[in-house]
Amino acid sequence: MPTDLAGLALWLDAADNGSITLDVSNNVSQWNDKSGNARHAAQANALLRPAWGTQTQNGKNLIVTDAAGATRLVTGSVASGGFFGTNRNTGTQFRVFKNVSGTLPGGWHRADTAFLDTVIWRTNQFHLFLHGSYNDTANTVFGTNWFTANMSLYVASFDIAGQQVALRRDKAAFVTLNLASNAAFNSTNMTWQNNWDASAATIYEAEMIHYNRLLTASEISQVEDYLSAKWGL
Repeated sequence: MPTDLAGLALWLDAADNGSITLDVSNNVSQWNDKSGNARHAAQANALLRPAWGTQTQNGKNLIVTDAAGATRLVTGSVASGGFFGTNRNTGTQFRVFKNVSGTLPGGWHRADTAFLDTVIWRTNQFHLFLHGSYNDTANTVFGTNWFTANMSLYVASFDIAGQQVALRRDKAAFVTLNLASNAAFNSTNMTWQNNWDASAATIYEAEMIHYNRLLTASEISQVEDYLSAKWGL
């Protein structure tokens, strides 16, 4: 179980009916955090609430965002050290989802909404914005649309002090980004959102688990095995 490992910062599980709050239109108004930190992802605007259960994977319901409507769920403001450790520079994220269309399927954002200290998943790149306005995209493109049409398990291991972000896809090493800067996140607070408000994506989202430290190889394998078995990957 994800809670067996130290440093669990956020856990969103679309298969857990009890963690989903639906509005009168059967759209998701809140997705409860199962980490014990109460960092729930919510949407106050009814027009921006994603669907749930219109798509499934391995017999389990998925959160479904819409690129055209930029539907999304966003956590409250969280101390950036809560996501990336006491030095604001380490973390490990597991995410199971399918990117159907669109450009930016979510990420972290500085809580004051300034486009600073931001990490963005992208359909053909991984962008990292560090230390205020310093922009480090690592100048890396993984090839056209590396988020394939299939449901996949992605792992991102952040070692900003070591100037690397290692990415895995479906239990295999995918690419390592060599960062130009080792400057840690400097914003006080950040939020996580599962879709972006600009250049949004249509996403079938199964699960997201984030730790505020670098997990070991054996710990990563443990969580990968759990997610792969659960979602039939």
